[in-house]
Order: sequence, then structure tokens, then C-alpha cells
Amino acid sequence: MITDNKKYNGWKNWATWNVSLWYNNDEYLYSLLLKAGSASELKAIFNTEIDLFKDFDGFKDNEINNIDWIEVYNNNQE
Repeated sequence: MITDNKKYNGWKNWATWNVSLWYNNDEYLYSLLLKAGSASELKAIFNTEIDLFKDFDGFKDNEINNIDWIEVYNNNQE
């Protein structure tokens, strides 16, 4: 698993790409993504729902600091 800050699949890093995938591949999480009015709100939602994410793809707590919430938010606006 790649967890450093190198680009990954066109995203800033693996953690950013992975979180975006989660939001887009789960109906409940996607509905939360659409409700977020900003990147900081999306991050707050993530922190509230963190237990849902911990079971995905071996995600580790230390990767949370690598997530570029602005990139996730901006690339997922309809």
C-alpha cells in the first residue's frame, strides 16, 4: 500500500484518492459528500463517520493527515 505524499492515480496522494473512492462508491457516504458545503465540512463529516472508513482498505489513522480535503471536495462537485 502506498501511503506517502507522492501522486497517486492523478490525485495528490493515496489517502486523498482512497477517501474520494469511498465517498463515490457507497450510497450513504456519497449522500454525505453531496451535503457538504465546503472542504472543511467534508472533513468534519469524515471525522464524525470515521468508524465507517477504518474498515476500508487497511486505512490507518496516521493517513488522515495526508488527505487533501480541498481536492476531494473540488473533484466531487456535480
